[in-house]
Amino acid sequence: MRTKMLKIFLSAVVIFGALSCSCPKCSKRENVSGVPNLIYSQADIYLSSKTGEKFFEEYFYRDYTKAKALDGKYEVHYTLTDPARPYVYGDVYFYLDLKGKVLENYEQYGIPQCKTMPETCEFNINKQEALTIAKDAGLIKGIRPWDAAFRWSPELNMYIWHILSTTSERGTKRNYKASGEEIMISPYNGEVLKHRKWNIY
Repeated sequence: MRTKMLKIFLSAVVIFGALSCSCPKCSKRENVSGVPNLIYSQADIYLSSKTGEKFFEEYFYRDYTKAKALDGKYEVHYTLTDPARPYVYGDVYFYLDLKGKVLENYEQYGIPQCKTMPETCEFNINKQEALTIAKDAGLIKGIRPWDAAFRWSPELNMYIWHILSTTSERGTKRNYKASGEEIMISPYNGEVLKHRKWNIY
C-alpha cells in the first residue's frame, strides 16, 4: 500500500508539479531549510531513479537541517539508514538548479548505484566482521586501536568499511604528522578492495 501511494505521489509531481511531499517519512520533520518542497520532490525522483524505488522508500530520509538555498542552486541532503543494521548510516547530498533540474556536473555524494550495481546496496558485513577481515588480511596492529567506520568512498563510488591503523604520530593540530595502513572492505561480501599505506605530513 505504501509503495503504491509513493508511485501515485511521484507521478503527480511529474505531471502536476506538486508543491509538497505527501509520503509519511518526508513529513516527520518540518522543512525549515529554505529549499522549496517542489525542489525536494524533484530530488526524490532523481535519487529514486538511481537507487530504485523500493530501496529509496525504505532507507532514505530527507535531512532538512543540512539543506541549503545557495546562489543560483539548491543543496539537498538525505540520510541513509537501515533500521535492521544500526551501523548503516550515510550523508547524501547533491545539487539542483532553481527549476529543480539536477546539476550533474556538481558533486554528488553518497548515492549508491543500486539499479546498475545492486551489490553496492547490500550491507551484510557488520563492524566486528569487518575487523576480523582486516586482521586476516594482515592489517598492521599499530600503536592504538584501529579506527573503523562505515562510510561513503568517493574513490570507489560505494559504501565501504574503512579501517585505519596508525603506526606513528607526533605533533598536534597544525604540526600533526602520522602514518599507517588502511583497508577498504566491501560491506556486501567482505572483499578487501584496497589495502595500502597512508601518511599525513
